[in-house]
Amino acid sequence: QTFLPFVLLLPVLFLLTSTSIKPRHSICMMGIALLLVVPWTMRNWHLTGLFLPVHASAGVQIQVGDRHLENFEGLSSLTYEQGPKLEGEVNAGIPRMPSHLTQAQKDALGDAFLLKQSLLRYIDSPGFFLKKLAMNSFMFWFSASTATKTLWIALFQLPILIFFVVCSVKIVNLRMIGTVHGIIIMMVWAYFFLHLPFFAVARYSSVLIPVMSM
Repeated sequence: QTFLPFVLLLPVLFLLTSTSIKPRHSICMMGIALLLVVPWTMRNWHLTGLFLPVHASAGVQIQVGDRHLENFEGLSSLTYEQGPKLEGEVNAGIPRMPSHLTQAQKDALGDAFLLKQSLLRYIDSPGFFLKKLAMNSFMFWFSASTATKTLWIALFQLPILIFFVVCSVKIVNLRMIGTVHGIIIMMVWAYFFLHLPFFAVARYSSVLIPVMSM
């Protein structure tokens, strides 16, 4: 999924943590980030009349993750093989929308309906939400379409992840969060944590591996 709003976090991280990066540079980066995101937001407002920074699929992906946890059956469930099927079931559960709405409006309102359902469930059952975070913490780094592919990805990415965790601890202990390496570490962990409520798969983390290996 496109995650363009994440780029808005970068200049905020720079402003809050780095003394080596001047505020005007952070503001300039914020402007560039807004140039990437705002056209999508304006387009979505024009089509739906709703404020959608990039796209309306958060509710669907969160619900797919919920269904996946409901059907969890051990190690075999740590793949996303059932993802397309679950997405179809989730979309089938959206109530019929008024006929006078455009398709874009129906999609946005349907997604909002699913998102509200999940949020109410998490409030009612915090334990379910914590289990989902634990499941997605694994799936974000290792989950592929089959058990064999998941194993190969785990063999490749697990050493990198362990090395990165050790480096992260050292950076924090040495109080180097404001350095370039510290900012990179915060970016990676922020990206990771922001994906946990969704249906997480390894292709989301694959873009981080080159950065984590620096």
